[in-house]
Amino acid sequence: MSTADEKVALTRLQEIPNVGPAVARRLVALGFDGVDSLRGQDPEELFARTEAARGTPEDPCLLDTYRAVVAFADTGDDRPWHAYSRERLAQEAIVGRASRAGA
Repeated sequence: MSTADEKVALTRLQEIPNVGPAVARRLVALGFDGVDSLRGQDPEELFARTEAARGTPEDPCLLDTYRAVVAFADTGDDRPWHAYSRERLAQEAIVGRASRAGA
């Protein structure tokens, strides 16, 4: 992607709710250039690709942000990323209780 194309992509991505400059840069690094390119994506896969590309673990809140971004691209749902944090934490608590019950 040329520098001019990257600037356009960064601007377009930041028009998506929950996407600021840092998230936009991560999405551009993964090859995305706007909301249309994010439709149908798997947020968990995007998160794993980001960690692999950066070579370091990412904050799980980035996964929540990716979930919010893909939901917006797919359905127009513009809930804040932290709504997805609550869902993730609730699911993790259920899984934790289930694994403790089976132990």
